[in-house]
Amino acid sequence: MKSTKRENVIQLPAGGERSSVALNELAMVLSSVDALDLAQSMAERAVAAARDEGDLEHEVLAGNVLGAILADRGFFQRARHQFRIAAAHYRNSGDAVRVKSATANLGHAYRKEGSAEERQGHPSEARLFWKQALRIYKLALSAARDDGEDAVILAAIGECECRLGSFEVALEDMSRAVELARQVGDRAVLAAGHLWQGHALKALNDLGAAELAYERACEAARTLDHDAILSTCLHELALLVQARGEALRAAQLEQRGRDALADRASFLARIRQELAPTWQGRIGAA
Repeated sequence: MKSTKRENVIQLPAGGERSSVALNELAMVLSSVDALDLAQSMAERAVAAARDEGDLEHEVLAGNVLGAILADRGFFQRARHQFRIAAAHYRNSGDAVRVKSATANLGHAYRKEGSAEERQGHPSEARLFWKQALRIYKLALSAARDDGEDAVILAAIGECECRLGSFEVALEDMSRAVELARQVGDRAVLAAGHLWQGHALKALNDLGAAELAYERACEAARTLDHDAILSTCLHELALLVQARGEALRAAQLEQRGRDALADRASFLARIRQELAPTWQGRIGAA
């Protein structure tokens, strides 16, 4: 799980930066608009440029960005390699907060691989990855306190617990995640936290509370700019409403979810097209 702020998707790096910095910022911009293949290429170039510049700090920073992109593209082992390098570097430099973040990223890669295995019809393998993610998340949570990172970690722990069938435990973790997300203003974690609260409550057959959680998830997701989670929240709410026999409302919710996905795809495609000349110019300059 990651906190994504779509309002930042068109903030391109300013001119005059060193090659590694510019390439790394380009990678983040490209990733934010789902141009992941090009984002990966830019992140790999950023790592190489920082190494050539003899700048270990920026090499590790670019490696973290590369790891996140690799995990999103399904290259999980390569992603974890980058996060382990980062965790070791920050541990050696005594930066406990960044050790926590790199460790959490390692957990994210295991969690995402579990979800990928589930989609491929491998439930046993999925459970192994989620359990490993849980172990790593708990290590990250016990490290230096950072409310923003802790909100992300607790939400991810709750998701894993829910996927593993520990619904009451998941609710406890999600409640803590939601509270921290409110305090730090992380709307993406707030949306995800309420979404997984809904899943856990639905599994426990508390359908009224589940509906309320899904509605809160939709409310939080609407405040995010073109984030894919909105369509997911609307779909889950529609399923619950449909099961209760409210076919018309369910159909309306499903349509809103499809509209949200279409709007998102159109928006990101337009942004990619509008920014292509700027990317190409900066790539050539780098």
